[in-house]
Amino acid sequence: MLRCHLPGPPATVVDVGGGAGLHSLWLSSLGYDVHLSDPVPLHVEQAKADARKQGLSLASAVVSVARALDLSGSCAEVVLLARR
Repeated sequence: MLRCHLPGPPATVVDVGGGAGLHSLWLSSLGYDVHLSDPVPLHVEQAKADARKQGLSLASAVVSVARALDLSGSCAEVVLLARR
């Protein structure tokens, strides 16, 4: 479903509440510039470790809540925000 609505890579994607990186890593593998943010430190570390294992690169992976994202000086074509 996401692919139908995303601009083509290389576009910048911010994955807010991205957990262990399921969507972030998939998007990175397609050539997107992905910034992952999650409030759980373990999830962020898992995303970083999985990216390394898969030979992928995340533009950033940080512990942060949606209300306090630090993307100063950045812009993104897409923001993923899952509602729980």
